[in-house]
Amino acid sequence: MTPLPPSDPSFDISTPSDNRVPLSGVLSSAALEAQELAGLGNRFQGLVAELMRMSAGAVEADRIVQAQGLDGLVQRLSALSTFLEALGANLPADWTVDPRLAAKNLSLDQSVRRFGRRAGDRVPAPPVAGDVDLF
Repeated sequence: MTPLPPSDPSFDISTPSDNRVPLSGVLSSAALEAQELAGLGNRFQGLVAELMRMSAGAVEADRIVQAQGLDGLVQRLSALSTFLEALGANLPADWTVDPRLAAKNLSLDQSVRRFGRRAGDRVPAPPVAGDVDLF
C-alpha cells in the first residue's frame, strides 16, 4: 500500500517518527468512538420518544418515520463499531501509522484526546459523571 502524499508540507513521511502507533489501536479508538456515538443516539431516541408522547397524538406519520431514522443511525454506528473492532483485531502488530495529519482536523477535545495529535496525547477519554456536552 502506497501512502498518499500529505497535504501538510511540514510533515515529512520519510523522517522516522516516534508518533507511530499500531493501526489496530487507531481502529479500536475509532470503534469506541462509533460505539459512544451510538449510545448518545440511543439517549436521543429516548428524548424524541418522550417529546412525541408529550405531543399527545399531534405527531404526524411522516414525523414518526423521521424519528425512526434515528434508530437506523444508531444501528449503523453500532455495526461500524463492530466492523472496525474486528478489522483492527486481525491486523499485524507491526502495521503502524502516524495519525497526526488526520487528527489535526479534529476539534472536539474528547476526539483529540482519543486519536491524539501526538502519541502521548492518545488516551481513552471516559465520560466524567456530571459532565454535559451540549455541542
